[in-house]
Amino acid sequence: MTNTTDTSLDPLRLLSPAQVSQLTGIPIETLSRWRKRNANLPYLHMGRNVRYRAIDIQHWIEQHMITPTRTLD
Repeated sequence: MTNTTDTSLDPLRLLSPAQVSQLTGIPIETLSRWRKRNANLPYLHMGRNVRYRAIDIQHWIEQHMITPTRTLD
């Protein structure tokens, strides 16, 4: 039996622009602009639908992680 309330992402799951926007806080309009410029996030065209692979979103987030290099005393 699978847990339907699990919030972890299956790496092969395909996400809509609205879902990516909700996960990342990036406005849907910005995602659309990025697609037109072929920039930032990889995406799929499936018929008329645009989808993003969850694994690509996860990698993109990890690439933009900033880790502090010092501590404040």
